[in-house]
Amino acid sequence: MISTADKKPAILLDYGKQIHGGIKISAGIRADKTPVRLRLRFGESVGEAMSDIGGKQNATNEHSLRDFIVEVPWLGSVEVGETGFGFCA
Repeated sequence: MISTADKKPAILLDYGKQIHGGIKISAGIRADKTPVRLRLRFGESVGEAMSDIGGKQNATNEHSLRDFIVEVPWLGSVEVGETGFGFCA
């Protein structure tokens, strides 16, 4: 998947039930050794996981952080989450 200024690809993970925990993402060998920048959003529904923070009908980050921008280091990993969710985008 290739991200450009106009197009941002996404993957939606459906766990089939509500779980508690987080996501660990690891990066392998690439020619470019800069960190990979990712946006992760957790949700109890598809709509919540795919929506931006704020607004009248969107989810918030107030009681549990659910929207993150992280950098995954070259040949390293990062853990994010520690929340209740059924979906992650």
